[in-house]
Amino acid sequence: MTYRKLFIFLCIALFSFASSTLAQGKSNISVTKVNNTTINEIRIRPSLSTADTCILRHDQGIVFRINGWVVGNELYKSYLDPSVGCPTPYPFTITEINMPMIFNDSTTMTVSVDVERVDYSNPNCPFPDTVMLGISSAYTITIPNAGIYELWIPLDQPIIVNEPFFAGFFIGEITNPLCSASVVIDDNLSTICMSYNVWDDTLGFIDLNNNEFFNFPGQLVLYASGITGGNSLEPTPQVSLLSPAMNDSLYKTVEIWVNENSGSSIIDYVSFAYESGANYIEIGRDYDGTQAFRDGVTTGNGGNGYSLNWDFSTVAAVTEGIYNIKVTAVDTLGREASEIFSIFLEPTPPIGTITSPVNEAVFCPSFDILMSSKDENLSTISLGYKRAEPDFSINSQTLLLSDFGDFYSPAVAAALAVEVLSNRGYSYIMRDGFNTLTVAQMTTHLAGFMNIVQNSGASDESIYQGLKTFNSTVGSTIDLNYQRFPNYLDLRSKIEFNGQVMMIGLGGTSNSWLLIDGFNGNKLLNGSYQIKISNPLTASIEIVELRNLNVGCEIFYEGAWQPLEIAITMSVPGWNKELVNFGADFNRADGWSFNWTPPNLWQNYYYFIETKGFDQTGMSGFDVTMLQYDCTQFYAAGDFNNDGVADILDLDLLIVYFTTHGPPPIGGDARADTNCDGYLNITDIVYFANFIFGAAATPCY
Repeated sequence: MTYRKLFIFLCIALFSFASSTLAQGKSNISVTKVNNTTINEIRIRPSLSTADTCILRHDQGIVFRINGWVVGNELYKSYLDPSVGCPTPYPFTITEINMPMIFNDSTTMTVSVDVERVDYSNPNCPFPDTVMLGISSAYTITIPNAGIYELWIPLDQPIIVNEPFFAGFFIGEITNPLCSASVVIDDNLSTICMSYNVWDDTLGFIDLNNNEFFNFPGQLVLYASGITGGNSLEPTPQVSLLSPAMNDSLYKTVEIWVNENSGSSIIDYVSFAYESGANYIEIGRDYDGTQAFRDGVTTGNGGNGYSLNWDFSTVAAVTEGIYNIKVTAVDTLGREASEIFSIFLEPTPPIGTITSPVNEAVFCPSFDILMSSKDENLSTISLGYKRAEPDFSINSQTLLLSDFGDFYSPAVAAALAVEVLSNRGYSYIMRDGFNTLTVAQMTTHLAGFMNIVQNSGASDESIYQGLKTFNSTVGSTIDLNYQRFPNYLDLRSKIEFNGQVMMIGLGGTSNSWLLIDGFNGNKLLNGSYQIKISNPLTASIEIVELRNLNVGCEIFYEGAWQPLEIAITMSVPGWNKELVNFGADFNRADGWSFNWTPPNLWQNYYYFIETKGFDQTGMSGFDVTMLQYDCTQFYAAGDFNNDGVADILDLDLLIVYFTTHGPPPIGGDARADTNCDGYLNITDIVYFANFIFGAAATPCY
């Protein structure tokens, strides 16, 4: 479905172009019984259904279709009284209007809806007034096939009424005249002054059950959805920012994530806008606030809460600078609450993105590292490497979930994470006032911030908000971030390379939280990986399998593959990457690149390769990938001089290398480890000599 945001008065203006000859087009009318009971539904946006939602309709259901009546560029009206059919009706908040129609073929058409007061000039016959209470934008909807369709169109803003009203449904252009678009009616012959139609401004509204053209043998099916008066007791909206943090510097894209924490069940949407000059320009709205609730008991339901992904690099009006962002929660009663925060936006970040080689590619001899950047002010890209350990651990503790309760998995994972960070020189973050907490006590402490006991679990929003609140009590020492649907490289680079501690939220049947303790080895033959987790079900560090998906990854846990839906990271200042810098490119004229001849690296080990870009204003940005050092694919084992054969000349090279610090084997120092014991020493000469004279197996490299 696609839509155009046009105001309804533009559509109504089409009446002025409609000739009165249209009246003659409504002369060949017929009525057909509707036997098909299958009804399709088209909605512009997800339905907001609450316990107090009332479908307000006075018809008796679809019985007949009116053939030949619909011509386009016309407006239909239906009288609706909330006190008939809706308990505690007033105030009644109108949110959507629906007019079912039947089509014989596919088509597109323009539609919009409105709400109008009632003219009681004739007390016995309600008539559409000239006072418009509310309108919608015009939408172009697609009817994919023949059939019956409910067409639910939302009002731009919910309309609150305290009396009966007329719901209007405008049909504009219908692109396929052969689709035979038809309105539908019930079989109530006594309904006059309930249904109206106007297609010619000289004729005005006609009563569809009492007119000079054709009297419908039943009431038009056109009705509304709304919230009854009981919702006036719902709390007013409250909205708080979860991410990004105030005064963050953001590069190119950002997800704005908020927590609507009033407890109201009638939140309609959250709006996101940025300040430009004296005005706020809306970025978008999120009508679906479904939150992921991970209680460790029920199957995961997914959902990102109220959030919006914004690629501000595509917005011409956004240049490098500080901007105010405004988030506004609006309920179906029209009440709203806003929060404004400032962030620094850089649409063309100074990042040298590695384009070649790709992640996990094999390298050994001299090769080119190719990079790209959209920052025209980028002046330098420096490069460095760090070895990825095949057996890496953050040395986390373990806790048994059953000591706390099924719902406590986020608090357990977070407490273990805080304890790890405290051991990096920040012991005070394990305190509550003057008391130093055990990890078990910290679990209970954090559960309070997350409202786990009150809610028998916690949404992702409650967990993240709870961690933010806890962080504020320890001087905001912890740098808190999150990522949705990370992959293996995201996990490993954040934890092992950047020193972050990570708790992961699983969906699926697990629907719980875990702490990642580390990594075991590299890619397996089946393409998957192994990670270490602190398993709260067994209070042990366990190795589980992880496999990448097209987006994100999943881990094998509790006997099934569970999707990894969100990762929350925590870090403290002072992490040393132990990066070895190996070069830089200062000239973009020939493209960003660097030719690297690797030094003494370890065979079959993975290495993090980081680029750090600097622009002319002093800003910097990073990119990281992982490559595997493997010379076996490039050189014959023992052929250290690369002349095509392993012989006495290679032995001579090896002796000179070890005894006089001569040149290393071509391909790097690591190739001199002929016996593959992980050490470079005289035993490698002995091993290779035995190989040359037939007394040892082929050397490793």
